[in-house]
Amino acid sequence: MIRNGALASLWLGPLQPDAWYRVRSRAVAANWEGELLPLKEGTTCRLSVAWQENAAGQVIVRLRKTADFNQLTIELKPLQPGETELSFPATGDTGFA
Repeated sequence: MIRNGALASLWLGPLQPDAWYRVRSRAVAANWEGELLPLKEGTTCRLSVAWQENAAGQVIVRLRKTADFNQLTIELKPLQPGETELSFPATGDTGFA
């Protein structure tokens, strides 16, 4: 379970929920990124999303071999509003999500 996945607690400030970080990129609009979650090799991971009514945007899972933010990520197919579940295997090349 992702800590504060509901983005409900406003501990850091009124515009930045705890354990979520606003990310800006030249390629895309600003978005939110959560903390890295370690994955156990050989297991199947499952993401479940409860969308609010009239939600916009998407949920993207990015996989990394290590916690090094300088490495390229593997990006899984984004979940769109109404799509509620995504499963993926944890391998030796995907140590963190």
